[in-house]
Amino acid sequence: MQVLANNLMTSWGTTRSNIGRILLKMPSDRGIEGVLEQVGRAGIELLIDQELMFLGQIYGAMVDMTEELVEGREADLLRRALKDLQGDAIDRCFLLMKFLYPINSVQAAAFNLQSASMMNRARGWKYWTIPWISRAKTRC
Repeated sequence: MQVLANNLMTSWGTTRSNIGRILLKMPSDRGIEGVLEQVGRAGIELLIDQELMFLGQIYGAMVDMTEELVEGREADLLRRALKDLQGDAIDRCFLLMKFLYPINSVQAAAFNLQSASMMNRARGWKYWTIPWISRAKTRC
């Protein structure tokens, strides 16, 4: 378990997702407790912050790569790849949040954010932002 927790901290992308899923599936929350014991809450929050910074870079690239600014088949492929990276990074954020918050709450937030209903999306943002707001208040 120690090796998985260490690799969770140093890996990126699909590898990080796969390690996180393995740890979350361990019986009796052994994986969650082991990771929190090994890297602590601050370590998981650091990983979430990295994913959010990565998302910011993706969004910046998407703004720079609009169809009006850059045309062509290669640009279309890059835009599609960026959109896929965006979805993967968001999924990793929710995966990492499962180490810090009740899994059912994280799943409800993810489900609501993917909904077509504006009301459900608002509920999803409520689940998403409350932990971060309360964390920011404790740091002040």
